[in-house]
Amino acid sequence: MLPNLYPWQAKEVAEHGKDPKRALFVSPRLGKTRATAECMKLWPVERFLVVCPLIVAPVWEDLLGKLGMETFDLYSGSLKQRLGRLGKAGVAIANHDFLRPGADDLIGWAPQATICDESHMLASPSARRAKAFRRIAWRSDYVRLLTGTPAPNHYGNLWGQMVCLDKTEWGTSYERFAQRYLIRDAMFPSRVLGHRNVEELQERLQRYATFVRREDAFGPDSWQIVNRKVSMPPKAFSMYKTLVKDWVLEGENVQAQHVLKRLVRLQQLTSGFIPTDDGYTVEVHKAKINAVLEDLDEIVASGEKVVLFHRFKWEGEAYHDAIHERFKRIPVWQIDGSTPVVTRSRILRNFAEHQDSAVAVVQVQAGGVGVSFAEATHAFFVSRGFSFVDDEQAKDRIYKPGAARCVTRYEVPGTVDAYIAGILDRKQNVHEAVTNADFKAMAMGYIR
Repeated sequence: MLPNLYPWQAKEVAEHGKDPKRALFVSPRLGKTRATAECMKLWPVERFLVVCPLIVAPVWEDLLGKLGMETFDLYSGSLKQRLGRLGKAGVAIANHDFLRPGADDLIGWAPQATICDESHMLASPSARRAKAFRRIAWRSDYVRLLTGTPAPNHYGNLWGQMVCLDKTEWGTSYERFAQRYLIRDAMFPSRVLGHRNVEELQERLQRYATFVRREDAFGPDSWQIVNRKVSMPPKAFSMYKTLVKDWVLEGENVQAQHVLKRLVRLQQLTSGFIPTDDGYTVEVHKAKINAVLEDLDEIVASGEKVVLFHRFKWEGEAYHDAIHERFKRIPVWQIDGSTPVVTRSRILRNFAEHQDSAVAVVQVQAGGVGVSFAEATHAFFVSRGFSFVDDEQAKDRIYKPGAARCVTRYEVPGTVDAYIAGILDRKQNVHEAVTNADFKAMAMGYIR
């Protein structure tokens, strides 16, 4: 067993290492990977399959290698290259998207144990990769599902995960599950309005799941939340108000998807850029960039580390260049959707091992889940996504037991920034909140 396991990890391995064979493991940022790896060593099987987000695949490979387990990389290279790496016994590590083209080959390989990291990402009843994973899980003797957020949107997210553990108990029909536990919109059944028979559902869930709350393991979280107000230059704010006025005059019968697109465009403007029709971006102002540089002065002088989260790819490039220019003596790393897996792994390692101030500029979609920046003391959010769960998971990247952490959110008052912040503070998703909402109120930062 690896040394220095947390008490709850050791307890999980001791009590549930072998039994039950098929289980859901729920804990937010508490080391599910490490505890599960210890359990895997106890299972009398030869072939394991680990399915996980692309960014954490190297983390699994490194950890299992330290435990002396042979691993096969199914997350990089062409399909032919990946499948050619499979051996007769060992641990195959695949990213979620590999499930669609590689499902039949994996079934043929016949893994005896299957682990899914961030299993809520495969909770869809109809997505091809989710269906593929269910086919594999049903054929495995041991199944472990790992997640910190088993129901990120509503309890309907549970079925796609729990049916992997026991299709007899949970039934192979999502529709029957939904009729029993969900209250849905009559016109749009995919929209869940509420839940029914909740106590029964929770009792069923408890029979298959280990829940470990972070506050029970380590005590209350120590977060300092700072909402940094940033003023756009008058010319940029005038441009913003003109866009709002023009869109409001177009009428109120605008579909929700078009409202979301317009909110994104306004958010891009508060971030300092406007995309053009020919695919380029035009810089409009540097208000948020200048605010970040000011805040970094003291942090860098104190030798602390920062993770700067952003939504748009071009933001990452702008902040990376500006920070590198201002603070030439410290390393500034960048991770976005185009960053190769090997490079991401190297950046995570270098960030953790660096002994002085450093900054990681990270696109939320690429580095907001499944990785650790625990050595950072600050998280900056210069633009936020539309999902409360994604927002929380990104913040948790800098969590460290017993250590105080500071989260700074940059927003322009009287704009869509304030509206998004208000919705996320209510633990809602913006996608759902825009239905029947007043566009002008959203654009000017009001929540009704």
